[in-house]
Amino acid sequence: MTMSGWTSIHFLVVVGFVLLFLKEANSVSNTVSSMDEGEDPSVREVTNLNLTFRGDYQRARVQAHKKVVVCYVATWATYRKPDEGAFDIDHIEPNLCTHLIYSFAGLDNTTFIMKPLDPWLDQKLQENGGGREWFKRFNDFKAKYPHLKVLLAIGGWNEGSKKYSQMAGNSQNRQVFIQSALDLIQRYGFDGLDLDWEFPADRGGSMDDKRQFTILVQELRHKFDKYGLMLTSAFGPALSTATKGYELRELAGLLDHIHLMCYDYHGAWDRKTGHNAPLYAPKGDGSIAESVDYYLAQGVPPHKLVIGLPFYGRTFIIPDEGQLGDALSSSTGRNASVRAGLFQGAMDKGFQGPYTKEDGFLGYNEICRELTASRGDWTTYWDDVAKVPYMRNGNKWVSFDNPDSIREKVKYITQKKLRGAMIWSIDTDDFRSTCGIKNALLRTVNFALYQNVMPGDDVIPSTPGRGPLRPTAGASGLQISVVLGLIAATVLYFLG
Repeated sequence: MTMSGWTSIHFLVVVGFVLLFLKEANSVSNTVSSMDEGEDPSVREVTNLNLTFRGDYQRARVQAHKKVVVCYVATWATYRKPDEGAFDIDHIEPNLCTHLIYSFAGLDNTTFIMKPLDPWLDQKLQENGGGREWFKRFNDFKAKYPHLKVLLAIGGWNEGSKKYSQMAGNSQNRQVFIQSALDLIQRYGFDGLDLDWEFPADRGGSMDDKRQFTILVQELRHKFDKYGLMLTSAFGPALSTATKGYELRELAGLLDHIHLMCYDYHGAWDRKTGHNAPLYAPKGDGSIAESVDYYLAQGVPPHKLVIGLPFYGRTFIIPDEGQLGDALSSSTGRNASVRAGLFQGAMDKGFQGPYTKEDGFLGYNEICRELTASRGDWTTYWDDVAKVPYMRNGNKWVSFDNPDSIREKVKYITQKKLRGAMIWSIDTDDFRSTCGIKNALLRTVNFALYQNVMPGDDVIPSTPGRGPLRPTAGASGLQISVVLGLIAATVLYFLG
């Protein structure tokens, strides 16, 4: 290209950017004006919020795409009452998962041996009085579904952190744990171990946990590689948790997957309403995008990162006026929508659901029950910034995910070329078809992965920390991109 040609292109680019700047300035002015009136313009009431799967049923399965879909099962869900809330092995659809994770085994706080937490459920009659053989029955799926990998998870929130810190901080304790984990996994035919220590250097742990956790994973990796076993781990999404607890670049090279728990960004503990799993939010307020950007910036390759999606919501109780004393200020940088209750002061304990019976928590199946049995009592909303819905009934307020917000998150996963999606947990999906099609959220994950397949999605680099090499664009590609950008900018300006 001649110098005069480049000068012309530069001029056109400048003109295009000026037009876009004018349009955005006008848009921001309108937005600020609207927010000054006391309502957030990104929040709107939705009278017909989608609650079930919409798409090609045959394409909504793992065989239709190249991503991973990691399905955690909270095995205590089998005990839920009334019976319509109880989840059994027969409710699992293996064609909707690439990995099934049995949650949880535990750690003996004296011997540091990995052990079943519910022997009666996990094992058979002759072993410690157990009877239902779920360890075996989970792994039996693989005979019919050879694509499926089944892992055993250890830890979870209720296990705490202190004993894991004590185990990881002592070489002898680590070796006892590693051998016991290997024995239990091999005995029942699991394909690997998922570490769910919540969290290193937190909740009674030691400041040395960050390094000791890496050493533990190194030693596990060395042992497991001898037997071809997988090693994954669930990590916290909060930047403070990641900073003090994980040597991310090194861990990414050791683990098969990092399961990033992108939920519980907000809950009743904040004493104000907020989104459980916002895709986007103002910087510092916590969002999936902010967590992912941090992990990638710390050296985690995209093909190692699996994004957690919650199949549950967080509940809040908005008190009567004056009950909380002084109003709690919002840290979101967005004005509250008073009518919708977003970012409003709330009690420090949310309400329970009929099945899970946990303060501040509603499974998606419980949300379906509420919105089908008492639809007229609830008003549903969509937040176009966070890309999630929420609902309100008087002083009850719930942040949750529906098929539309799940679709937005899966689209983000594919755009960022991440490894796939992780679900906590499939036992709170609509597995009894209360809202429509069975397992609507999990089906939506798979269909959205199929719909949003990106070039190179099946290319997994063999060198840790390095992505697949791609050719750089030539001059002709740049020229085309500039011209197309100018045309788009001009059209947006005059149509906007």
